[in-house]
Amino acid sequence: TNGYINCGSNASLNFNNSISICFVMEKDSGGEQMVLSQSASGYNVRIMATGEINITAAGIAQAISSGANLQLNTKYWIAITYDQTSAKFYVNGHLVSISTDLQSNIGAGGAMLIGRYGVAAEEYFDGRFDDIRIYANRVLTLDEVRDIYNDGFVRSVDSDTGLVLGLRLDEG
Repeated sequence: TNGYINCGSNASLNFNNSISICFVMEKDSGGEQMVLSQSASGYNVRIMATGEINITAAGIAQAISSGANLQLNTKYWIAITYDQTSAKFYVNGHLVSISTDLQSNIGAGGAMLIGRYGVAAEEYFDGRFDDIRIYANRVLTLDEVRDIYNDGFVRSVDSDTGLVLGLRLDEG
């Protein structure tokens, strides 16, 4: 499909040292697909053809990869935390990978797009999203990740400290 969400260029979506991203997703077709991007100078999260989750950024030649093998037509709850020392990937409340091989800090800037890469590209996400949360300048702990996963859609996005974007797409 070619549907996506443009969250704009709000400064609250930028971060300096850390970020946590959580979302529910279900991928309908194969191939590499964009989950979210923040323009050319920011960061990108993709689901690769292999089912791995990658986070990349301008200035980083090497993608940071989850090692997870996400299957088509299966709903997953994903969390990614990043600070200046490590990137952690969680699937359904379980830590699946930690990478400390970071080449540079991930910066941020530009429009935040969910389900599309950049404004000129034709790379979209083919599937569904829900309960998208972005915490700028905050790394969720393992206990917080598990609490959010276990509480699911019951947990109010209004009560989360540091939350700069909270989208619940299943509401009318």
